[in-house]
Amino acid sequence: MVLVSILVLVVAALASRGGQKAKPEKPPIEEKPAAPSLKLGYKAVKIFEFSWADVKGEAGYKLLEDESGSGSFQEVASIPADATSCNFEALLPGKVNARYKLEACNDAGCSKSAAVSFRRGSAGEGGGVFQGVKHGDA
Repeated sequence: MVLVSILVLVVAALASRGGQKAKPEKPPIEEKPAAPSLKLGYKAVKIFEFSWADVKGEAGYKLLEDESGSGSFQEVASIPADATSCNFEALLPGKVNARYKLEACNDAGCSKSAAVSFRRGSAGEGGGVFQGVKHGDA
């Protein structure tokens, strides 16, 4: 009789779960993704065009801006996983000293690209043409 009662309790417990199996959990991500290599172009009036190669293992990207060139970067855009470009509206006179970095992120953390910025070309390099410049890992 005790065995029958235990069996009834087990069957009732399984029935209350709806017969569903527990979903396997995704294994934790142990390594942050590689640092992306960020490129900066000027697309049209007031548009910076950033591009990069997608990095393996990222869950998304963050575009960071140091508007004054002081070294204090703030997030200005959140970009979905697997993206390889981002257009950012920026009034150029206010961005003369600005630098940008891209972070590739996942649950283990984020990896930053080297900083990029724009500088005016000299008269021999096209005068008023703005050129992307890659900085050291500042």
